[in-house]
Amino acid sequence: MDNSSLPTYAPISYHVGVEHLASFNTATARPWGQAAPGMGEPAPLHPVAGMDDVPSAAPTFAAVVAQRAAAVLIADPQLGIDFSRVLHGSESIELHEPIRAGDQLTVVPGVKRVVERGPLRTLASRTEVHGPRGLAAVVESTLAVMPPAQPAPAAAAAAQQPADAAPGQPGGAPAEAAQTALEDGANMAQWSLVPPTLEPAEVEGADFAYRVRLTLTDLVRYAGASRDFNPIHHNPAVAKAAGLPGVIAHGMLTLALVASSLEAHAGLGKVRQLRANFSGMVVVDPVRGAELTISGQRGEDGKVTLSVTCAGRDVLARASALLA
Repeated sequence: MDNSSLPTYAPISYHVGVEHLASFNTATARPWGQAAPGMGEPAPLHPVAGMDDVPSAAPTFAAVVAQRAAAVLIADPQLGIDFSRVLHGSESIELHEPIRAGDQLTVVPGVKRVVERGPLRTLASRTEVHGPRGLAAVVESTLAVMPPAQPAPAAAAAAQQPADAAPGQPGGAPAEAAQTALEDGANMAQWSLVPPTLEPAEVEGADFAYRVRLTLTDLVRYAGASRDFNPIHHNPAVAKAAGLPGVIAHGMLTLALVASSLEAHAGLGKVRQLRANFSGMVVVDPVRGAELTISGQRGEDGKVTLSVTCAGRDVLARASALLA
């Protein structure tokens, strides 16, 4: 695509609802101003009773607003974006003014560049979010559109089936493994409805650290709060068809949990900037879920160097924040 003649798009209007902010807080382990409990969920520690109970929006909520505006980019046939094959490459959020419940926002989406290398296409966007108090946020994102996955031939799939597979077990899983999975699933049901919670952790050299466990239910909860219903984040069949190892967590959920960790450490409203490259996938096992470890080291002038790992592997690169 010729980057000298990129398309432009009209601004959209976005009303910030109190329940939307509260639901987003619940989905991202932000303990202040959470939504009323859903079916089977425990009551939050600090539920919302009215608009005054909700603090300013979570740091990454601006990206949710930007994604809503960026829907016009995804739908533009000129850009050729297949949403089912989109992976998040990087995100940068600069916060200027708070976003509050009741605000009427004007959101201006834009394309910075489109890069094509063989079958891979990368889209870089820049979105401005304006509120009643002026420019609220600038959100820059890169999205990578992966080529279609090549299905394995039937013969190759058959060759991968273990010789001792129990009859009727999909994928050749032994009956004992299936029974274990069922038992684990029964145990999981006791905690899968609990929203994600930050638990203090110990990481050598870090000024703060938290652990948080995610389940498939948490991914669905975040999808509803963020309006990001990409099926690779909740549908195992679609994730496999896209060439992924399984259902993966939203990159922005990971970043939102980082933002909540920063606020838990430094206080509400202290995050001014948040940047990261999504370098690894958080694969959420249907039974055992996934566990993230989030840590940070504070430097000079409010800068924080961040680390996020899952199963011992980094899932963010060049992650940093700026605190007030």
